[in-house]
Amino acid sequence: RQRQMCIRDSLVGAETTLRLFVNRPDEQEVTLSRGWNLVSTYIDPLDPRVDDILGAVVERGRLVIAKDGRGRFWWPAQNYNGLGEWDVLQGYMIKVTADESFTAVGRRVPPDTAIVLVHGWNMIAYLLDRPVDSRIALGGVLDHIEIAKDGAGRFMVPSINYFGMGDMEPGQGYKLRMAEQVPLVYQQGDRIAVYPAAPTALGCASTGGDMSLLVRGVENIRPSERAEVIVRSALGGEIVGRAPLTGVPCGVIVRGDDPTTPEPDGAREGDRLTLQVLDRGNEVPVRTDVITGALAYHEDGLTVVDLLSTSVTVPDRLMLAPLYPNPFNGPPWVKFGLPEASDVRLTIHGVDGRVVWRRRLRNLGPGWHRVQLLNVSSPSGVYILEAKTGRASAACKIALVR
Repeated sequence: RQRQMCIRDSLVGAETTLRLFVNRPDEQEVTLSRGWNLVSTYIDPLDPRVDDILGAVVERGRLVIAKDGRGRFWWPAQNYNGLGEWDVLQGYMIKVTADESFTAVGRRVPPDTAIVLVHGWNMIAYLLDRPVDSRIALGGVLDHIEIAKDGAGRFMVPSINYFGMGDMEPGQGYKLRMAEQVPLVYQQGDRIAVYPAAPTALGCASTGGDMSLLVRGVENIRPSERAEVIVRSALGGEIVGRAPLTGVPCGVIVRGDDPTTPEPDGAREGDRLTLQVLDRGNEVPVRTDVITGALAYHEDGLTVVDLLSTSVTVPDRLMLAPLYPNPFNGPPWVKFGLPEASDVRLTIHGVDGRVVWRRRLRNLGPGWHRVQLLNVSSPSGVYILEAKTGRASAACKIALVR
């Protein structure tokens, strides 16, 4: 904003014109949908007090609770505010009783500002002022992400090449679980053309907590375009998650119970879960093979499963399922299927053919088997995992990260 001022010298009759430039503060409006929201700003507020930033929402009686990633919270109904000042690099969970908005007024944070991501969970701000494909925006740390998700529960698991989070959006916050501490600087670039189907959760809003369930593969199942995976709480049988089974990997958001409401609206911590496949209204008999995690609800947990038809459990040839996790730095599990009883020799060798690990399994029956690869002491690198019987062999590429 520009202003002009004239100064006159009365002794010499001269007049000087000064032009003054006044910098106006930057502004960002953040919208809140009724229910739970995970939000952030790229504006560092002039007045960083949270009760100033969200004060109008509170005055209208619509703020239920606001909390940060460190467990601090503001609960107006209980006259308690432990949040203090707004941290522009962090995300915030906010629950409101009606659609709302607030405006951050202050200084624009440089978009290349580094956010230090610690090992484990981080709840962070999005510092760009336009939507960017999450695979591009997080490209600098993608290899270190175990799981990332947005406020709606949509998630990505890079180690399985599953990216169901879509674009990162201004005003939204995000949760990232990291394998190690690294700095994040958001990247900008062109959109990646193809997304997997985004996971869904009953078509309803967030309950403030969820876990992620990933169907890595299906065996002997040919789902139609109308097939879906349904997750139920085993305690009461309520549906707590569902998603179209149009391809694999398939992500399912499992909703947790909202602690701010008296009625149950999701799974409770520790509840056992069951999976069901429906296709054109008919149940498909399946067995759930847990690859990692557990079939129990744990907030922010990740469970990876395979679904196997119980009507056909024996493959027609030697089959080697993809390793999970891959890359790996701990003892992973390998799953293979036998068409008939046989001994099996498992080997890991380098791309030069040198064998670095082997194990022999005797007298295995037909069907599917799981074995943990223990004591793999080789350095980081790309290797070949091979399963071999007296009649056949199968192999896949694996990556070890130290």
